[in-house]
Amino acid sequence: MSVLSGVSAIVGVGASSFERDPDRSVLQMASVALEGALADAALERDAIDGLIVQVGSPRGADYDTIANAFGLSPLFCSQTWAHGRFASTVLTQAAMAIACGLATRVVCLMAMKNSDIGRIGEDNNPFLHEQFREGGGPHGEEGHIGMTSPIAGAAIGFDY
Repeated sequence: MSVLSGVSAIVGVGASSFERDPDRSVLQMASVALEGALADAALERDAIDGLIVQVGSPRGADYDTIANAFGLSPLFCSQTWAHGRFASTVLTQAAMAIACGLATRVVCLMAMKNSDIGRIGEDNNPFLHEQFREGGGPHGEEGHIGMTSPIAGAAIGFDY
């Protein structure tokens, strides 16, 4: 990681409100977050040449939809799986893209709306069976134990 040291920095942060709003689209939320980040960084949209989207369709919008909707022309694009635990890898990937000369300014964007499929562990969730499969569920949970992902272990082990 020493290659990345001093090569990149987070220069702007933006967020929409954090609430369930059935009338607000994913693109509306993303627009508010993007405008906030650009204002915070004192940048114009045309200064952005990289785009990484954390949550794509169907809960979010895919990177090509984001770029098209907001008039971005990124030279570097990426999209990760739709799991919250990939937030840190998105930032790392942006730093690597800058360090490798693939982009100079990368927007890291996550905008999504949760569906009404229920919560993990609830009987009405159509994916309830997933948490009981051999090796655990897809989101780092075990029905009889709870969350077992690496970040859960780190949070438990951290001395607050």
